[in-house]
Amino acid sequence: VFMYNNNIYYLYKNKNKYDKDKYILSTLKQYNFTPKILYSNDNSLILLVENVGVILNKLDVQLLNKFDFKNEINYINSKLKKHKIIHNDLNAHNLTLKNNKLYLIDFEYGILNNDTDTRTKTVNTVYCKNFPLFNNDNTFVDYLKNNSCFDYK
Repeated sequence: VFMYNNNIYYLYKNKNKYDKDKYILSTLKQYNFTPKILYSNDNSLILLVENVGVILNKLDVQLLNKFDFKNEINYINSKLKKHKIIHNDLNAHNLTLKNNKLYLIDFEYGILNNDTDTRTKTVNTVYCKNFPLFNNDNTFVDYLKNNSCFDYK
């Protein structure tokens, strides 16, 4: 993965991962919470996607606390469930914010249609399969900090 001219390039070694990512992004594009595919090459296994902002760990806490996260997360969750997609790697590095809108990126470990999770978990790996339920989280930063799977610092 690399950025060039403010776009994101994904170069794949594995055709199955490329096909899965392309399918997920194509399926979810109508809901506007994933990057849009600008170009794809099925032979070279390249996806060029739009830049959808800055990862959460790099954003100002006050900006994050102004964000109306509950409605946004509920909307995203409903669409993922509708299409039987589990992100399987939600953390502060795979969530971005742009123009006060939350985006999901990096579906490398995504699960489709209740397939088996083939991800090998290492000791230091921290992630959420899906968005955790809300507790007494008044702000987005509270929500991120109260759910250790986001690895928000």
